[in-house]
Amino acid sequence: MHVDEIPVAFTPPGGWAGEMPPPILAGCDTTLADGAIDMRGTWHVVDVSVGGDPQLKHPSLGAVQRIEQAGVASRSPQPG
Repeated sequence: MHVDEIPVAFTPPGGWAGEMPPPILAGCDTTLADGAIDMRGTWHVVDVSVGGDPQLKHPSLGAVQRIEQAGVASRSPQPG
């Protein structure tokens, strides 16, 4: 399925509470744009440094985020 056929979704303010929904772009077959860094996946923050100093109580510690990417789309709606 081309990226333009998939509805745009936005993370709610403050992120997801509880379980994340299934991946939005799971059925997308549009390749990434040339030169785009592939950051797709689920990321878990295990350490944070600010100016080279470890931050042992940073609010991002333990956070989980999922990054989904697809190629260039002809749409660019803004969150409402």
